[in-house]
Order: sequence, then C-alpha cells, then structure tokens
Amino acid sequence: MRKLALYCDQVIPENHKINQRLLTLFTTPHPSIGYIPSASDPGGQYYQDRKTYYSALGVDVVVSCELDNHYQPENFARMLQCDG
Repeated sequence: MRKLALYCDQVIPENHKINQRLLTLFTTPHPSIGYIPSASDPGGQYYQDRKTYYSALGVDVVVSCELDNHYQPENFARMLQCDG
C-alpha cells in the first residue's frame, strides 16, 4: 500500500513531529522518496535543499518531478518506484 505525505516549510521546529511521523510510514531502513516542487525549480536549488534536509533524516531524495514547465514523464515513473 502506498502512502502519500505532503508538507512544506520543513525549516520550522514544529515539523520535528511531522518528520518523525513520516519516518514511521517507511518499512525500509534507508527509504527513498520523490520530490514534487510546489513551483518550477529550473536551477534545482530547492531540490538540492530537500536532498540535504531529508538526508539528515536518513531518507534519500532520488528524483524531482516537476508538474509544470519542466515535466518529464520518466521522472514521474521513477518517482512511483520510490518508497514515498
């Protein structure tokens, strides 16, 4: 069964509880996730920031899937192979 978690603004301390809850949804010790930006990220800066953020939690962000200007169907397919 797939589970979907959507949230942003991870930089506020209150999200510690959300992070911990997110980690309980995974069944693998080092989960992979896909990232869907809320807006176009042509330079990939937000993607890199999220990779760093989630890496500190032991989660690997393996693909960014933009749904607007830079949509690539193969990225969406890769995202569906992730743990989250």
